[in-house]
Amino acid sequence: MVVRKSVVWSFVTGVLRRLTYKADMRTLLAVLLALPLAAQTIPDRLDEYLTARTRLGQFSGAVLVAHEGKVLLRKGYGYANLEHLVPVTPETKFEIASLTKAFTAFAVHDLARQQKLKLDDPFCHYFDGCPDAWKAITIAQLIHHTSGIPDYEENLEMGSEKYYSALAHDDSAKTNIEWARTKPLDFAPGTKFKYSNTAYLILGFLIERVSGKSYEDFLRERIFTPLKMTSTMHIDRTRVQRNRAEAYTHQAPLYDVVGGIELTSDHLRRVPELRQLPPQADGGLLSTIDDLHQWTRALLGDGTLDAAFVRELLTPNQPGGYASGWLINKRFERDRITHTGVLPGMVSEIDLYPHSQTIVILLSNLDRIRIANIMRDLTSIVFGMPYDVARAHKVSHIDAAHAAKYLGTYKLDDGRVMEIKHDAENGRLEASVKDQFVAGLLPESETLYYAPMWEGTISFVNGALIMRQAGKDIRGERVK
Repeated sequence: MVVRKSVVWSFVTGVLRRLTYKADMRTLLAVLLALPLAAQTIPDRLDEYLTARTRLGQFSGAVLVAHEGKVLLRKGYGYANLEHLVPVTPETKFEIASLTKAFTAFAVHDLARQQKLKLDDPFCHYFDGCPDAWKAITIAQLIHHTSGIPDYEENLEMGSEKYYSALAHDDSAKTNIEWARTKPLDFAPGTKFKYSNTAYLILGFLIERVSGKSYEDFLRERIFTPLKMTSTMHIDRTRVQRNRAEAYTHQAPLYDVVGGIELTSDHLRRVPELRQLPPQADGGLLSTIDDLHQWTRALLGDGTLDAAFVRELLTPNQPGGYASGWLINKRFERDRITHTGVLPGMVSEIDLYPHSQTIVILLSNLDRIRIANIMRDLTSIVFGMPYDVARAHKVSHIDAAHAAKYLGTYKLDDGRVMEIKHDAENGRLEASVKDQFVAGLLPESETLYYAPMWEGTISFVNGALIMRQAGKDIRGERVK
């Protein structure tokens, strides 16, 4: 951390002029000890937060955060390859999973602007072998997940033996579409929203047929090269793709996880490789935080892309509120453009806040991270909102009779009602809020309990409780 000496000296000398008695030296000492915290910058806080997560084994990956046109953080954490202790850098390539969908949707819209297709056309005009149930489905309905075509990943249960077996073949994209052909639609096209990876597989083949080029070549020509995204490409297991991160997962016991486990402690294992040969248009791209920064800057209006075209891409569809490869919603009462990507051993997310030109890009090669909480907290740091830095939680043994005095109903300051009960099956307390959550509580002391579900705590004080969540304390008074 860098603190301007002139600012610090001016502050300290001002305090010194006011010191009259020896006892005031204690005040000066307190002031000096507080200086580093007071002078901590947003980049410092972002780095401190991610470093703490990494030290506890809760993160490995690369992050880029930008705000109002300025990059605040661009850094790698953890290891791209644990076996050889190769560190993650900003140049490390990650499998970006469903972040691929935004590029696929862009390509289809681009073909429409070239008048090679119409988004309201039935997609079967450009795709052979459609069953009768598919013939009324439009290209736009594929893009917006309103087609009703079943999702092949839902059938396979991600991470299962069945999943790996189905995706280990070179022609898995085709075979997964073939599977969907034999199934009824989940609903009438255009009537509901349901996420469908199968729909985006179909769009990949449509792009190839209409453009006359391979999926990757078309994306390179129309997106990657114009935006100078030199490290973005389709996954290809048949050739060397340098600077790639390996994918890891773990099944470590909960008590070990909350206590913190170093990434190098041998609990992580590689996940089996998925073939994902082109066109895997639902999740087959590799990229870096730098390339995705180029991409997101263009979408937020740096002048590279036509503004009307971008508005078209980012206009949410109903039902569902899903635009073209992006979900449009709000967080912290700010408009947000977002998408996540999940594959075994790889998770990713991009959050964009257009009004403040805020960009948060996270790519990770560890699939057991709390990505939603991490993205929330990184954004909180940028916007000056409360958050907590991760710490180790040492679980203690507390006698059940002692814990029994906390059982009851508590009215929280925010109006919710929380029940504290005893979970007989697991032998521990649990906190629940109706229609929201049931969370197990792990004792750290006689009065402090950790809740892994929300990565916060509950402390019991004088017949009340204090719920700590995302940097905020919510008090609850016992009502029965």
